[in-house]
Amino acid sequence: MNQEDPKTDLRSVGVIGAGTMGIGVAHDLVLHGLSAVRVDVSEAAKVKVSEVQERLRFTTRLADVAGWDFII
Repeated sequence: MNQEDPKTDLRSVGVIGAGTMGIGVAHDLVLHGLSAVRVDVSEAAKVKVSEVQERLRFTTRLADVAGWDFII
């Protein structure tokens, strides 16, 4: 990791929980150029965000974020 600018190595972020706050956090991360995946126990929590869909994913499996750079 780059000690002078640690955010440069951060590319993918997992957001646990797809409620109001999780949706907002994931959306903001994607708008700032990161890839994000929201994890929630309910498939019903899946919400499409069309303008950022290519970098925003949804899953109900916690294991799907195991290799991601950062988990919130």
